[in-house]
Amino acid sequence: MGQAMESVGESLEDMEVTTGSGLEVVQDTAADLNMTEVSASDIKTAVEKIDDPVSGLEMLIAGGATQTNDVKVSLDGEAITVLFNVNSSINPLPLEINASVGRTGNTTYTPNETTRKEIQDLPAGFLTQTREAMAKVLEVCEQLEALVAANEIFLARTKGVGVLPPEVAAAYGVSGPNIRASGVKFDIRKVENYLPYDRFDWEVPVGENGDCWDRWWVRLTEIRQSASIIQQAVDGIPSGPLQAKVPKVIKVPEGQTYVRAENPKGEMGYYLVSDGGSGPYRLKIRSASFSNISILPWILEGILIPDIIAVMGSLDFVLGDVDR
Repeated sequence: MGQAMESVGESLEDMEVTTGSGLEVVQDTAADLNMTEVSASDIKTAVEKIDDPVSGLEMLIAGGATQTNDVKVSLDGEAITVLFNVNSSINPLPLEINASVGRTGNTTYTPNETTRKEIQDLPAGFLTQTREAMAKVLEVCEQLEALVAANEIFLARTKGVGVLPPEVAAAYGVSGPNIRASGVKFDIRKVENYLPYDRFDWEVPVGENGDCWDRWWVRLTEIRQSASIIQQAVDGIPSGPLQAKVPKVIKVPEGQTYVRAENPKGEMGYYLVSDGGSGPYRLKIRSASFSNISILPWILEGILIPDIIAVMGSLDFVLGDVDR
């Protein structure tokens, strides 16, 4: 281990990598790994091929560690190899989405007069590229499963950790992959006909134990199911009008209603109260993450401090969804 750290230091000095560029991160990562099989020349060669020296070194360290018998990567849920592999493999996907809607960031079709033009202006080859992209996603899923599923460290840090019983999940309003990982076979796309999901062949994956491993496995399986749905949708796009004719101003009848849809994080819902005017009397948005992390006081009670990272990561929440 001492020789490995000395090699890391020599290579970083040769490349004039400073502490400001993340040297501490590299050193901390290397200190947790068995680096005896990684030489200074190997490090330097890998770094020279990558624009960011620190990122390149981290990739080499993580990659080398996962190939040794005494692997220690993922001890704290930090499987760097997996992260780099996914980012490099599916990086073109956002570009495909941006090209279809004509904007970046908020990649949704805004219901206005320009939407029809945007849909008609799908870039040439978009459907073919989408098929290829989904095939790549499925390939990456296979790689992820091979890298992570049987990793003894990952299993030790996720199996039996953060167990969430289905009745507790339901009581706290947990939804999406989190409650399905607890064995509840509930997906809004199956029970409410808000989009033509019934035309496609797909399954709702469920877990058995409701632990961190099940939550990871359910999400991985749902990625496969989503890719399959997209492939079927692309192959079955019908001809005809691109957009329904709707009034420019929609007045909601007096009363109240709640509509919901399946979000990657869980149930996304809108509760609307109308007095019959052009604007809502009251609107309440139900975000998936806000409800899902309400389980934290229950699920974190009595667990080990190192397991907090794995549990919170497995719940997969977004702070922008939580803020109120």
